[in-house]
Amino acid sequence: MAVRPMSASGTILAGGVIAAGLLLAGSAQAQAEFAAGRQVFRATANCGTCHGWAAHGLKDEQTAPDGPNLHETKLNREQMIEVVKCGRPGTAMPAFDRLAYTDKRCYDMTAAQIGADRPPPPPAVLTQRDIEAVVDFLQATVVGKPVSYDWCIGFVAGAAANACDQFKK
Repeated sequence: MAVRPMSASGTILAGGVIAAGLLLAGSAQAQAEFAAGRQVFRATANCGTCHGWAAHGLKDEQTAPDGPNLHETKLNREQMIEVVKCGRPGTAMPAFDRLAYTDKRCYDMTAAQIGADRPPPPPAVLTQRDIEAVVDFLQATVVGKPVSYDWCIGFVAGAAANACDQFKK
């Protein structure tokens, strides 16, 4: 089972096993950081609006832009952090860093350089810690994992488990 750093503090988060078994480190700090990432995805940044509640690309709101299926992303951790921080120029993916494009931190471009392709404003501004937490949460629970009934039960952790019925074979 893969184990990789979750943050600069050295806290570790294990990938591959969902819900309770996911946190091999077992520390209160690791659990808090995992919960923080889940909170950012589900509520703070409201990622499900475009990516779907299961990050499967089936948006929660019909009027929202289409977000990709994050289970199938080929982006690595650093690339995902950049996308969350800077958005995707020319698309509906917002930039969650409040200073995005005020300097050259995003794709080495300023707002003047990016012009009309500047990503839209986000539903919430995220800190660097929030951005890393949501990306680590997605890397551990979503990226590269097929959507299945068993996966879903772990992902929703019992809450609204009937939503997982759609994934039964």
